[in-house]
Order: sequence, then structure tokens, then C-alpha cells
Amino acid sequence: MIRDITIGQYFPGKSAIHKMDPRIKILLSILYIVMLFVADNMWGLLLGVLFGFAAYLISRIPLSMIWKSIPSQLARENKKFIYKVVKEGARAREYEDALQWLVDARLVHKVYRSNAPRLPMAAYDDLTAFKIYLVDVGLLRRLAQLAPTAFGEGNRLFTEFKGALTENYVLQTLITQFEVMPRYWSQNNPPYEVDFLIQRKNDIFPVEVKSEYNTTGKSIKKFKELFPEQVKLRVRFSLDNLKLDGDVLNIPLFMADQTDRLIGLALDQIKK
Repeated sequence: MIRDITIGQYFPGKSAIHKMDPRIKILLSILYIVMLFVADNMWGLLLGVLFGFAAYLISRIPLSMIWKSIPSQLARENKKFIYKVVKEGARAREYEDALQWLVDARLVHKVYRSNAPRLPMAAYDDLTAFKIYLVDVGLLRRLAQLAPTAFGEGNRLFTEFKGALTENYVLQTLITQFEVMPRYWSQNNPPYEVDFLIQRKNDIFPVEVKSEYNTTGKSIKKFKELFPEQVKLRVRFSLDNLKLDGDVLNIPLFMADQTDRLIGLALDQIKK
């Protein structure tokens, strides 16, 4: 429960603020709260903001480095989060607390790699492998410094990052429809990766995201070969029309917010 409350959490570090006597920190915190409560004009509130920002700078919490690295993380073909992308030579223990702060603040989504499509999904998480997405695709667009018109530019400006934007958009819609946080699946030698695994009731469905009309996907086919008993339906998002081709449900990207309902309809159709 306490991990869900971002404000007030202790963030480990070695700055001057961290080394300060705990009694002084408690006193300063009380004075800061009182200052915010008694402020009755814009200048008082501005002083409170500046005080908080100064404390953040002195504490040297590396949030901004992780935040700014997200576009680079997602631009790679293998989107697994790598701490060395944040800073050369960086180690997990130096930045994992800052990353968790962003997760707790609901600014980013942490999608773990799943070892197998079995229940409960959390029991099969690979806690050392995960992908990071922003809470909103518009934030990702802005953080990547792309103009809003980039969504209609096709492949003229970017290819790999277009897939990242599309994945972020799809994840954003899936989270609002399904209670369990989506996962992803991958394997090496040869490399295969399924973008997301979603749990609907007591069934798990592999999800493939395509930003184009080209819907050929080897990974989702391989997933079916490896786990035939667990896969009742495969889901693909693309620019193609809505259709059910065998056990593959193609959902147009603009209908992503109807995924739960469409999966239900597809399962009813397969049973007939």
C-alpha cells in the first residue's frame, strides 16, 4: 500500500540532504508545509515551488536522466529497458529507485517480460527484464520532440519510432480495459517477441502491434506453436480492417479501445 503513495516516500541517496540530521529534516518539512498553507498569494506559492525545486536539485535524484532516455529506449528494435542507455556505465542499483518513483507517480508503465502464458501472470514474471512506456502517447511524442503532424508523416521521418508510438498508444488503451497489467514475451536464438500479453478473465491472449498495413508476424505464430493449449485467440492491431482470420483477430488501431468487447465477440464466433 505505501508503495502506491509517491509523495512522502524516502528516496535513498548520498546528497547533502540525505546526510542531514533527521530532526532538522523533519523541522524543515514542517516549516515547508506551514509555508504552503499560509501562502495567500501567487508569490508565496512561487516561493514554495522554488524551495521544493531547490531541494530536488540538491538531492540529486536522477529522475530526469531516466525520463529523457525513454525515447531512446523505445527507438531500439529490442525495447527492453537497459540502464546503460540512461548513462554509460550506469548500474541498476543507481537508478532503479528513481525508475520506481516514476512508476509510482503513474508517469510511466512498467511492462515485465513473461516466461510463459500461465496464471497467475505475476508468478511467471522475469523481474530482470521489462519495457518502459509513458502513461500517454502524447507525452512520448512531446518528449521525442516530434511535431503533432508526425503521426501522419508515414515513414518519411521515422520507422522504428513509429512502432514505439503505436505500441504506447495500444498499451494506453489496454490498461483501461483489463484489470491485470499487460506483459510481453520474448525468446532468444532465434529471436522472437510478442509485444503484449493480456489477461481477460482466466485466459491469456498474445497481442501483436503493427503500425502499417503489413501484418505478417512470425513471433505471434511462433507463440502459438510453443503454447497451443493456452492460446484460444491471437490479437493483432494494425491499419487493416476489422476481421477474424481463423484464430487471429485483426483490430484496426482506431478501435483499440473496443478490444475487450471484440475479443468476446471473436471467441463466441470461434465456438460456433
